Amino acid sequence: MPVLVRAQLNGTYCHQVTFESICITFNLDRTFSFREVNCGSSNFGLGFYELKDNQVILKFRTDTLNSFMEVNEYPADNQDSIFIEITAVEFESNLPIPTSCLLRDKNGVRTFTGTTDSNGKIRIVRPFISDVDTLYFIHYYYRTLSKAISLNKNYRFNVFLFKRWASYLYNKNDTLTLNYVNKKKLVLEWLRLPETHLYEFKKIKKRRKRN
Repeated sequence: MPVLVRAQLNGTYCHQVTFESICITFNLDRTFSFREVNCGSSNFGLGFYELKDNQVILKFRTDTLNSFMEVNEYPADNQDSIFIEITAVEFESNLPIPTSCLLRDKNGVRTFTGTTDSNGKIRIVRPFISDVDTLYFIHYYYRTLSKAISLNKNYRFNVFLFKRWASYLYNKNDTLTLNYVNKKKLVLEWLRLPETHLYEFKKIKKRRKRN
């Protein structure tokens, strides 16, 4: 049996035929993104993967079509100011998108407005106070998010924005198991009633940037 290491699953593997494409992107932190396009419809999913013997087990963790965020909070470095670091990407492509970030106080008054840069990032610095503001992530084509935050802590947000018209998303209870052949090939036997289908995934080479 082959020995699996993280580096062997760093990248995108795709199964492609005339009217169907399924791609799985594996990250070094054991997360993955899944996209299936079939006859004009699209299905999406995110989750964590496990390596066991010669198998790769996909565990989907998102069961909503809404945009969502991952939040980490930390004690403030001092009592003068706090920072809020934000990275915003499109869920489907995982590419950065310009996203408006607004802060409103408890009275609804806007206390900050800004937009993420070309890398999907913004760093907000606010005075250290004991109040609670609401942080909004807004983009016309994507579903809006909001989060109440205390202005006496530091925060880091990873924001995943979902298109307003997005289709079915794999449920968090779904799992798929692929057989590891080698670092360039995975095979999936998938029971899709009324029969089992065999899917062969090949690793996609990264395109080299031209000077």
